[in-house]
Amino acid sequence: MDEANEVSARRTRAAASGQGGQQGPHEVEVRSPDTGLRHHRWTWCQIGERVYPTRRFLARNWRCPTRGCDGGMINVFPWENPHFAPRQRHPEYPDDPLEGGWYPIL
Repeated sequence: MDEANEVSARRTRAAASGQGGQQGPHEVEVRSPDTGLRHHRWTWCQIGERVYPTRRFLARNWRCPTRGCDGGMINVFPWENPHFAPRQRHPEYPDDPLEGGWYPIL
């Protein structure tokens, strides 16, 4: 097996086992695009403008839990950040929103 294939095989094995950390000189850390969101308690979907616990988005592969909503990973944002819309435009919105609550941006 050549070096490039060996590095790829090691990355695949490490990702499958949940291990990472130690990297050789030619390895690149593989990160999921949802790394930042998964640490937040609440997630807001800009398509349906509804908030749900982040675990519900995770369980649906980052698709919005609202029936009929086609919001996906690129449409969901952490609710806890008060500098992010819609909370930036609506400081009166609660820190702990109602599950499934509608919080429009405008």
